[in-house]
Amino acid sequence: MGAWINALFAGKENIFFACITVGLLIAIAILFVLLIVARKGRADDRKDHKNFVRNAEKAFEYEIFQRKQVEEDFAQYRGEIDQKNEERKETEKRRRITKSMRQDILNRDEYTCQICRISKSFFDDLCPTLGDYLLLEIDRVNSVANGGNGKDKDNLQVLCWRCNRKKGKKKTNEQVASLIDYGIQYLRNGTDA
Repeated sequence: MGAWINALFAGKENIFFACITVGLLIAIAILFVLLIVARKGRADDRKDHKNFVRNAEKAFEYEIFQRKQVEEDFAQYRGEIDQKNEERKETEKRRRITKSMRQDILNRDEYTCQICRISKSFFDDLCPTLGDYLLLEIDRVNSVANGGNGKDKDNLQVLCWRCNRKKGKKKTNEQVASLIDYGIQYLRNGTDA
């Protein structure tokens, strides 16, 4: 290769030609290097593009997975809410006491508290219409929480407000009767507590 270059530079007239030839060779070498770099860059770009697409697909699949998970969780939560609503409606049905049923229970128990035995008629005997101010409530012998039913008249009773508050959900009539220090027996004896 050295002889070829020496022949190229042998004469003065060939110096210009030699410079142009060397310049062209350098330009070709630079273009060749740029072509290799560009191809490598395109290959890297293709790899980057493939990685980008692969990562985008993974992200999309993960997003779909997350959405399905959220939908499943929401469906489960919605099912639990619906079940609780059904239980609540069933409980409300058991708790519901109609006005006519309330009146029937008051008449059956003669407007008398079944624990302390205070009654509307006792107050009406003292002063007419005074018994209208007696606060009587309909209570369940077995509470709804303990499986009692509001539709069963045998499970319903009349209580004054004081006995009903003392009874609550857990006590029986006998337990409340042993705790009270008021009622008809105290009023008849003339000692009001």
